[in-house]
Amino acid sequence: LGTTQGLSLLVGDFNFCSERSWAEGRILKAEGRANDDPLENEVLAVVLPDFEDIWPKLQPNDKGYTFDSKRNGVIRQYEQMRYDRVMARCGE
Repeated sequence: LGTTQGLSLLVGDFNFCSERSWAEGRILKAEGRANDDPLENEVLAVVLPDFEDIWPKLQPNDKGYTFDSKRNGVIRQYEQMRYDRVMARCGE
């Protein structure tokens, strides 16, 4: 990750949502933000400044939930989050 040459991908379960905190989702039981506290997701711009989350760029009208109780009946409590990411750095 220390070089800026070529394409780099960082892919995986980041264990925090791209739009709201886990606690907010539990409180709201619906889409939206419960308050104006910073998101865990915002740390990505600090620790990976050259990387970009490519899902919103490729699918701007799709939230891309990777954990979704509305689609997965095994999940017993409401939760819709996008934990998984594909982060890309295009390099020089």
